[in-house]
Amino acid sequence: MTRRTLALSLLLMLPLFAAAQTAKTTSGLVPCGISPVPGGPVPLEQQCDFIDLMNGVQNVLNFIIYQLATPIAVLMFAYAGFKLVWSQGDTGAEKEARKIFTNTLIGYAVMLSAYLIIKLIFSLLFPDTYSLLN
Repeated sequence: MTRRTLALSLLLMLPLFAAAQTAKTTSGLVPCGISPVPGGPVPLEQQCDFIDLMNGVQNVLNFIIYQLATPIAVLMFAYAGFKLVWSQGDTGAEKEARKIFTNTLIGYAVMLSAYLIIKLIFSLLFPDTYSLLN
């Protein structure tokens, strides 16, 4: 990897690190079990149940989809586009760029399909709490 490619990659990843600092840190992954006194007992209405666990799973999935996978897919599409433009008629580099683009598209489509299947299962198991639209 050349220095210019490395510098461009780090520059493009900079917003990911900045977004990590602005994330909500008050609620945590599972928004329950919070004691009003640090280290103290948790009131009965604040204790975790199965729905809170499922909310935690949903929060993890949302983080993976929206905060990790989507920016990585965008970076890979951009990288494939730059590689395609910089190939300048080199068929080997052009094939590699098209392969990167195709694999990124297939991977992202599989990930979104799995996410929709999980959302469907959650909405069928917990119809009062989850829906496919939120």
